[in-house]
Amino acid sequence: MMELCLEMHADLLRYCIPSTMEIISPAKPGKFSWSSGMPQATPSSELSGSCAKQSIRAEVPNSVDDCYLLKTGATTAISAERGCNMDGSHLASIHDKNMNDFMRRTAVGNGYLTGMHIGLAKLDYLHYSWTDKSPVGYTNFGTNQPDDSKGSCVKMTTDTVEAPWMSEDCASLSLPYFCTKKAVILTDAPQPAECATNAHYKAGDHIYSPSFPAPGGSSFCNYSIGETDITKKVQLEIIFFESNQCCDSLSIFDTDGSELMTLRGYKGPTALYVKATGNTLTLKWNATSGMGVRGFHAIASNY
Repeated sequence: MMELCLEMHADLLRYCIPSTMEIISPAKPGKFSWSSGMPQATPSSELSGSCAKQSIRAEVPNSVDDCYLLKTGATTAISAERGCNMDGSHLASIHDKNMNDFMRRTAVGNGYLTGMHIGLAKLDYLHYSWTDKSPVGYTNFGTNQPDDSKGSCVKMTTDTVEAPWMSEDCASLSLPYFCTKKAVILTDAPQPAECATNAHYKAGDHIYSPSFPAPGGSSFCNYSIGETDITKKVQLEIIFFESNQCCDSLSIFDTDGSELMTLRGYKGPTALYVKATGNTLTLKWNATSGMGVRGFHAIASNY
């Protein structure tokens, strides 16, 4: 079994996550542990809320309930956003001074004094917006910033307490970066023990395996997601997944019937996005082990 580890030298902690999740197709995406690296952050419980198993959630007054990851490999802003996207996240969005201060302290505590990429950019060449599409309210630009002549992306400077933001070139400056995603809130109400009788879903619907989040037995269930507006395409967000590697799987099929991926093993509460090329998706949950795994929780949407 492989382990993925992130060393946090500020608090002398080292987090390791067993890599037991297998994606049969397509290629395996990157995996990482979500960690704030700050003493005031508290470990999140696996089912009560939050970030990935064995990770740490930032608890900052008056801030949104997000999971933050400090990625230490320096790269460009464009590559950093792509790296975050591999696990269903984005470059960090910052919505108040508390979170700006928190992220600056996290960076400095880990020795990063030259700045960090954040997710603000002039995506349409007219207005600054967050790559996760959250609203832009709070900003912390420095004097004479933003400066479009320097580039369309934004970095947080970390060498002063104020941590002002500055424009940067999206494709040339290599820095560490933060990824962020919404904390996952799992249901406390057990689902029916049998397959859903009306397994047809639309955007906004939650989809569960039988008995979730309680362990379920053997089952074979089909689910279909459809969008009546043929100009819209279906998307599935898998926010929790657990199965026995040997015998349980979730297969996802595109609008044309082709297989997009099959999931096996443990993933835990870390979001994974699957996009259809058309207005339908089909899911097949095949649990034959009967060994008490919790199954999956997903949300249908469109794009």
